[in-house]
Amino acid sequence: MKVVKNNMHHYYISLLVFLLGLGLIPAGLMTSGVFAETEQATDRAPEVTEISRTEAEVSVSQIEIASIEESFQTDYVESTPVQQVADQINIAGNTVPIFYSSNTLIDAGSQVGLYGEHFLYGHNTTNVFGGLANLGIGARFTVTLGGVTRTYQVVNSDLQTKSHFEGSTTRTVRMNGMKVTTSMKIMKAITAYGEYNGATYDYILMTCAGTNYGNGDASHRLILMANEV
Repeated sequence: MKVVKNNMHHYYISLLVFLLGLGLIPAGLMTSGVFAETEQATDRAPEVTEISRTEAEVSVSQIEIASIEESFQTDYVESTPVQQVADQINIAGNTVPIFYSSNTLIDAGSQVGLYGEHFLYGHNTTNVFGGLANLGIGARFTVTLGGVTRTYQVVNSDLQTKSHFEGSTTRTVRMNGMKVTTSMKIMKAITAYGEYNGATYDYILMTCAGTNYGNGDASHRLILMANEV
């Protein structure tokens, strides 16, 4: 039965083609029926393809946008301001601000004065250098200057009258390959070279001691000599 239907189908198609060739069937008839459906199906195919291509382009654009957004989020990092530590000395349980001066007669108040590169002077008060008398050999402290903190260790100490430090000392230097001995004030040797009794140190710390004269002055001076560790 199926074979008969197929033969009939081929017969009608052959007949239509034959009659069309003879001009007995109008060409408009070919736009209807089976032929019209085939033609319409062919016309619709490009439209479907175009829609698919447009959707693909949209998808690619979305991927590119997402990639740009991800790149922005990855590359952009909000900077956090770095807070620089103030110039200070941490010693005997106290953190004391440091100020710079070239005149040792200037009253440092509640701060420690830095004179030159090797000499720190502070009042003999509880919150400044009052604890120096309790520090022995081997005690450590830190000094922060320009955001850099270094650690120092006490290697020597001395207690002398105030007038002693107003005297002179000899200092031997090498010039043109020769050793030359010069005389200078003890305080100049301390402040300019970190030198005391013929030895040089990274830091020499000083405060008042002995009989209190008032106005931040006293009969003696206590000094601690320290080197970086």
